[in-house]
Amino acid sequence: MLDRLTKTGLALAAGTMLALPATAQEHNWRVQGFLPDAFDINDRFRDFAADLNEKSGGAIDIDFVPVGAVVAPTATLEAMQMGVLTGHFTGASYFAAADAAFAVVGDTMGAYASSHDQARWFTEGGGLEMMRELYAAHGAHLIGVFVSPAEVIPSTIPLNSIDDFNGLRIRSVEGTVSDLFTKLNAAPVILPGTEVFNALQTGVVDAVDWAWVALNEQTGLYDIAPYSIEAGHSMGVMEFSVSQSAWSRLSPEQQEQVEAEWAAFSDTLFNEFQDGEDAARERIIEAGTNVIVWDDEERARLREVTNRVWDEVATRSPMAGRMVESHRAFMAELYGD
Repeated sequence: MLDRLTKTGLALAAGTMLALPATAQEHNWRVQGFLPDAFDINDRFRDFAADLNEKSGGAIDIDFVPVGAVVAPTATLEAMQMGVLTGHFTGASYFAAADAAFAVVGDTMGAYASSHDQARWFTEGGGLEMMRELYAAHGAHLIGVFVSPAEVIPSTIPLNSIDDFNGLRIRSVEGTVSDLFTKLNAAPVILPGTEVFNALQTGVVDAVDWAWVALNEQTGLYDIAPYSIEAGHSMGVMEFSVSQSAWSRLSPEQQEQVEAEWAAFSDTLFNEFQDGEDAARERIIEAGTNVIVWDDEERARLREVTNRVWDEVATRSPMAGRMVESHRAFMAELYGD
């Protein structure tokens, strides 16, 4: 929940926005992202917004702004409820304090063998419908998700097994992944994404749980960290949502169009990013980064710890319990476990 000062600021901002004159567009959405403006993924979202505007005949106009332009990344969901933002493109894990289910759906840790398998839970395992139910309870409509490539860990020291996490200072976000690191006897340091570079550069942390290879490279983390750890520890989910009130003002045809356009865009982005990972991995190796790939045995050890985290998170809210059960049932279908 937001503190009183932040709530007051949001209320004032909402009043200012409501006082603005209407434009010629039928639906004007202000959407905040989760990364600074220089990152490529912001440009890709703007491409999506421009295509949607054209295909809707100019009826849906999205004003996309980078992280922190309106509110902090953890405040966007509540800002949507108050009318300060229309929507966000961000990570579900940011809202773990509102419901533990956001942490479960935001990052499945090392549970799945690949991001492709994880993405199938949304389309084949009922995940999208369950996630929409979660967002509806918080005044928002989930338009769709984007499953990122499997994340890796830029590190200043080699991490060859879960035993090497003992005492490790690692940047993380609040939620299941920080719980995982704690169970590995590491010391997670909760920091926003905008502070990961400085934290690693100044020695505040020894390693960073931040993103996939290409985004880590763009952030400059491999200029500081000589190791890139591929442990399959994290598979993050980003999502695009708007307030329920904004969604309800669309016609059924427009709603169908927005969701279809996002689904197509997300699939294209997923494939592009997976291809981009191979190229980025080659570049960092050529630049001298040591890539450490965990074998199946070590990943199985990590999954055992993941399951212990899920056991605990499942007790924190009814929806978190349902999501854990749903993931496990779907993985049993995929892997026969």
